[in-house]
Amino acid sequence: MAMIPMHGPSDTGVAASLVRPLTRRRKKDGALYVRPAEIETEIAAAYMRPLANLAQDSATASECLLHFTRHFRPNGPSTSYDAIVNVLLDRVDRQVRGRMGGIPVHRRRDVRERVRDELLVRLVGGTDVLDIFECRFAMAIRALTIDAIRHFGRIDGAEVSAEGLVRPDSDDSAEDVMGAILFKRDGVRMSEAEIKLELTRLRPLLTEKQAKAMVSVHYLGLKEESIDPDEVTAATLMEITGRMVRVHLKAAIDTIAKHMESEL
Repeated sequence: MAMIPMHGPSDTGVAASLVRPLTRRRKKDGALYVRPAEIETEIAAAYMRPLANLAQDSATASECLLHFTRHFRPNGPSTSYDAIVNVLLDRVDRQVRGRMGGIPVHRRRDVRERVRDELLVRLVGGTDVLDIFECRFAMAIRALTIDAIRHFGRIDGAEVSAEGLVRPDSDDSAEDVMGAILFKRDGVRMSEAEIKLELTRLRPLLTEKQAKAMVSVHYLGLKEESIDPDEVTAATLMEITGRMVRVHLKAAIDTIAKHMESEL
């Protein structure tokens, strides 16, 4: 991990050369993501400032804070780094709270924490998905917020009718499985008519447990398992271990993939 600069280079050209290029490509056309020019300029200028000052300046763009959060994570305690992370998370909280209209009160904290956790997981993992956040941070957080709201909406719905969703002879359960499969494969939700058409063709490929696992994880958005005994997960819904959930998921995906390959 790069060392945290206490004072950046004094030469503007040198500072600009230190800005790490983005490596993630757009799915649509394969082109690299590119930061807006003003963000690129601000990040370069930030290299010429003490890192400790970035968190103190309310005008510093979130994309700029994220850049230094990604690339200058310290090996030990750092008050400067912690300050930047805390400012970034505070901004995330404010943005999420701004989209809470209509969200049940008991779920608002859950939504905020899930969005924060999703961002922190990406930071720790070093994934290039964060290139998207460096281009348009607010838009990316908005997308995470929408996903979180939908996630808990599905869970709340499942708590009311979980049995119906996972019952072996349930037509709805089968359609949910297909919806999840098609979403994972194409990245977009298909229409109900298209799902039903695919259902007739692919549903028989899945065993009962494979179908339940797909519904729980990819449609309801549940975790495979959790250390929290009160959290609804795929494992608790199916009354099996998290390891067995993963076994059934892999088997379902492998089966469908092989079937699709055979049709090419």
